[in-house]
Amino acid sequence: CTNRTRGAGPVPSPDTSSAFLSYQPFADAAKSATTPTNYTAAFTNLHASTTAKTYLGVSELSSYDVSNCTAQCDAQNGCTAVNIFFERTPTLNLGPNCANAPSSTVIKCVFWGDAVTKQNTVNSGYTDNGFVVAIAGSNGYNK
Repeated sequence: CTNRTRGAGPVPSPDTSSAFLSYQPFADAAKSATTPTNYTAAFTNLHASTTAKTYLGVSELSSYDVSNCTAQCDAQNGCTAVNIFFERTPTLNLGPNCANAPSSTVIKCVFWGDAVTKQNTVNSGYTDNGFVVAIAGSNGYNK
């Protein structure tokens, strides 16, 4: 079992996927986020991330900072939308001898070259060796 980089977000207690999904500070961060200038909000506080066609990369943030996320998009050629969210990830690289590790919360800003919509925001996570990867506080913004 090898360690993975820990995210900057808080880890709810108990350390379960259901506690993660119902953790009020994630919802509060998503609901209170201000839509940046030159962007429109496509969706707020979903439990899924976007799966659009033109993926341009991801940045891990130190806080749920929509302005930082969209500024990175603005600096990237072809970026027209972002999806920011909290992701429950394992603290260890999982495998048959290393299952269901403690979690870490990564704050992700994903860049897209096409629009983010409720309809293409369908990645609700998955289970890997007993560990449930989950998504909360997912907001989408289009230029």
